[in-house]
Amino acid sequence: MTIKTQAIYAGGSLQLQQPLPVPDGTEVQINIHLEAPSTVANDPLAAVIGIGEGPAAGDVSAKHDDYLYGTP
Repeated sequence: MTIKTQAIYAGGSLQLQQPLPVPDGTEVQINIHLEAPSTVANDPLAAVIGIGEGPAAGDVSAKHDDYLYGTP
């Protein structure tokens, strides 16, 4: 039988979000699937984040063509 449930890892143990429909003392096997990276450090694109930052003035959209093709 397979049961899918949610849990939170805290303090060295898993805390189930709802009770399981199995008797106490039942031996189970657990497969862990992490939902999402919790930090930018785990992001595979972390090396390129911020590479396209524009000028601090915030006029990137107003002067889009000037930045791409040079000021006329």
